[in-house]
Amino acid sequence: MATSQATKEAMWLPSIFGNIGILYMKPIVIYGDNQSYIFLSKNPVFHACMKHIFIHHYLLQKKIERSFLKLMYYNVENMVAIVFTMELFINKHEYF
Repeated sequence: MATSQATKEAMWLPSIFGNIGILYMKPIVIYGDNQSYIFLSKNPVFHACMKHIFIHHYLLQKKIERSFLKLMYYNVENMVAIVFTMELFINKHEYF
């Protein structure tokens, strides 16, 4: 769900950047920690087994096929947003 929402928001970037005179780089990269979802978006063979996410996944799949968007794996331990969702130990505090 978060990736499909990020895709919708990324679709606005070219028009926003164009209005202020900034060229954007294609593809737009979205980092996530769900390797299964990234694999599913690259290999559409398993889509029939995932009917419950078909509507949200369809837009994402089309944007990846057209090289507008690219999904990359990023380990959750290295994400800065982890400080808002999990306990922050001293070593993580120093890391961030």
